[in-house]
This record gives sequence, C-alpha cells and structure tokens, in this order.
Amino acid sequence: MKKPDLYHNKIKLFLLIPSLKAGGAERVMSYLAKYINGEKFDVHLVIINAQDAVFLEEIPNHVNIINLGAKRVRFALFKLIQLFWQEKPDIVLSMLSHLNLAIGIIRPILPSKTKFIARGTIMLTKIIHNKFEFFLYRLSHRSFNHVICQSEEMKSEFIHKFHIPPQKLTVIYNPIDYDRIMCLSRQQISYDLDSIPHFFEEGYIRLVSVGRLEFQKGFDLLIRALSLSKRKDILIFIIGNGSLLSNLKTLTQELGLEKQIYFLGFQKNPYAWMSKADAFVLSSRFEGLPNVVLESLALGVPVISTPSPGGVVEILRDINGCVITRDISAESIAEALQAFKPGKKIASELINRFSVYRIIPEYEQLMEKVLCS
Repeated sequence: MKKPDLYHNKIKLFLLIPSLKAGGAERVMSYLAKYINGEKFDVHLVIINAQDAVFLEEIPNHVNIINLGAKRVRFALFKLIQLFWQEKPDIVLSMLSHLNLAIGIIRPILPSKTKFIARGTIMLTKIIHNKFEFFLYRLSHRSFNHVICQSEEMKSEFIHKFHIPPQKLTVIYNPIDYDRIMCLSRQQISYDLDSIPHFFEEGYIRLVSVGRLEFQKGFDLLIRALSLSKRKDILIFIIGNGSLLSNLKTLTQELGLEKQIYFLGFQKNPYAWMSKADAFVLSSRFEGLPNVVLESLALGVPVISTPSPGGVVEILRDINGCVITRDISAESIAEALQAFKPGKKIASELINRFSVYRIIPEYEQLMEKVLCS
C-alpha cells in the first residue's frame, strides 16, 4: 500500500467525543483541537451531542465542528457510519469508554483505510459488571489500530486483562495548559462570599475538591472522613454538579457539617478556588489520570488523594508535600485530614512534564506513526 504523503497533504483527523460538558476527557479533547498543528492536520471535532458544551468557545475557528445532535452514542451510530464513509478521514481518535466500545464494535463495517485510535480514560475493570461486558470491551479494543493509555497502570491492565499487544499501546499523559491555568487562577472568585464567611479568614484550613457528584468520585467518603477527623478548623469546598447532590447535602446535614462543607456547583473558573486552597483533595474510588490533580500541582497546591486505580499514585508518590491515603476509605482519608498541616507551596517539574507544548506533539508523532503502519 502506498504510504501517505505526510508533508504535502494534510492528515484528515476526526476527534470524536460524546460531549464537551465539564470533564477531564472533554478538557483534553479541547486542548487537542486547540493545539494540534493545523499545518499538518485538517482537524474536525465530531461531537455526539454539543448541548451544554462548556469548552466549545475555546475551539479555534480553523477546526470544523460537527454536531451529530444525538441524545446517546447508540443513537448516533448510523450517522457516524455515514459520516466516516462520506468523509473517509485518515485518522479517528475517540475518547471515553462507552464511545470507544461502540466504535470498536462497528469497526469491521467502517472504511478499512481509516486508522482508529482509542484513548482510554478510566480503568475498565472498575466499570465492567459481568463477563459479557468484559468480552465486548476486549473485542472492541482489539479492533483499534492503537490505544492511548493515561498511565503505565492503565497500559498494564490492557496487556494483562484485555490481552492487547504491547506494540498497540502507548502511554501519553494528560496535557495541562499552564499559562491558561495561571492566568485564570489570578482572577477574583465569582461567588457570593457572604455564603462562605470563613473562606478568607485566618485560622481555617481550606480544602478544595472538584468533580462530578457521582459514586466514582467518593465525596461521601470525604464527608464522612471530615466527621471522623473531629477537626473543626477544616473547611471543604466541593466544586461540581451531579446526581448525588441531594444525597451528599443530606449526609452533610446529618453529620452536622453544614458550616464546614460547602457545595459550590459548577464553576467556570475552578482555578481561582484551587489556587487559594491549602490542599486539593481527591477522594475517588477509581480514576484515570485526573486533570485536576495535575492542575493543582501546577498551581503549587499539595494533593491529598486516595490510592485510586488509574495513575494518581504513579504521579504523586515522588512529590514531597502530597499525601496518598492508606486505602480507599473514609477512615484512611480521616487519618490524612487529622495529620494535615498547611505548609509552603510545593515545587514540581510538572509544568514541563505535562505541558501542552510537550504532550500534544506526542499525539501528533503517534498519529503519524500509526498512519504509516
């Protein structure tokens, strides 16, 4: 087969994602669309449903946005099949496990010359419920030309649990846009500060946590941990929305923590909060590689985290000032809270290690390699 001329013709790239709502994968996708070399790649951003997209305004004008307008991935499959055959992209890069599953299953009826790359976003064994689902995920991921892993732990899972050949796997860490984060972190907090009277008062320890209010994120563990710690000088500010908001508020009230735990909802600029925190807390039961952890470290804010499967331990274990709890439980988080003392901002080399200017070229090099394979 004739090799594509990578230097005279642009590579037609489809970036495929279910939505651009607030989330780690959505943030990474927005960075890819924004920073991939437009002189090499003809970038098309394909969104299953662009409703309530918070990152859409950050997508540059040269990127062609295609909104399929489907409520769910399964309702978009026929449109995707049509789109791929009409446009015949050189590469399709998809994100999020349920979308990768669907693309992998329909791969045999898609254009054979198109290269398909899946980016893993979570440890799959934590979301698979039965042997049939396991079989489907294994079958679908083996049909991709390549799989991008967020961490070495994720790569190991694909090799040993799903039997994906190592040569089809590449670890690329999540990118962070340091300049953007620092700029936003200097902005004033846009919130009714009267409702959080102690945020700027001395004598209190301010902890911030960001994420969807769902079981995976373990906010119930964090709330119970604060109660177990018996510390009255700790304030926790939780940024994010989700289906468990009412339950978590009820739990907070039952434990008498209404004056210590504050639910701030979705915040367009979480960095203004994170930069003023004494520490960032990740209470997740399982993860991929959370962007908010990398962003907190870039801001110099230490992280208290559960050893959630994914990539958190891989990143935090060698950084002074960060704490990894003994296990994933309210009791072990409480131990970390009891022992925590605010200190200096942490020093880290993450600014360079995870910079968009380093990570995005890794994506470009991998895609060129896969295209020529």
